Amino acid sequence: MRCSFYTPGFIRNGLLLLLLPAFLLRAETKIAHESAVPLDQLENRIRSILDRVDKSQYRSEEETLGYQFLLRSSFFSPFDYRIYGGRVSEKIPITLIRVEGPGGAARTIARVLEQENLFKDGRLISGEYRPLSAKYQIISHPLNLLAPWLATGYQSYHSPLLTRGQTWFRFLFYLSADLFFIYAGGTDWFRQGKWDPVEHQGNIIAGLAVMRLISAVQVTNLTRAHNRVAEAGYTFHF
Repeated sequence: MRCSFYTPGFIRNGLLLLLLPAFLLRAETKIAHESAVPLDQLENRIRSILDRVDKSQYRSEEETLGYQFLLRSSFFSPFDYRIYGGRVSEKIPITLIRVEGPGGAARTIARVLEQENLFKDGRLISGEYRPLSAKYQIISHPLNLLAPWLATGYQSYHSPLLTRGQTWFRFLFYLSADLFFIYAGGTDWFRQGKWDPVEHQGNIIAGLAVMRLISAVQVTNLTRAHNRVAEAGYTFHF
């Protein structure tokens, strides 16, 4: 009897390998710049900006990693950032701003602070900066229900909240997850060698529903964050 190379175990392991990078890699970005704003004024200036852009949904942390202050997004904020402020040293009174977070979120907050004249990015960037157009939950969530990877495309289009790398990562992750649950659910979670999507359709629906619940939270926050920046009138380069 001829043995097929594409056994259920082989297919299962292949799909798990497709999902693995999304759990291992987090696109963390760190951006640091010198600021001409005196340190004793810097925290209040940043707080006033966050009060407007993030609707005061941030908090101060005591553990500042050697900086004078740390402000970070709260659980209810649609953003994900950490903003540090301090001096290089007592002998070198240069004020520093450091922004950390997932790639798109960190770059968005850094760009907001730059436009508020807290620092100047010296990089030469070709092209023009443009304001953002609003995005809509009524479009985001039907796309997410249909396929989370479609919602990822909508969220990343002309939005600074997702970098190109984050967009491809989420696109491939959600597509791989859908394929995984369709196959795994159809084999009754690998308890049967035969794939039967009709008999085990409940498993498939449950798996796909879980992924859409998870992605719905991301879609909601991305839309909220994008619209807050758009309403404030900040411009971005694409």
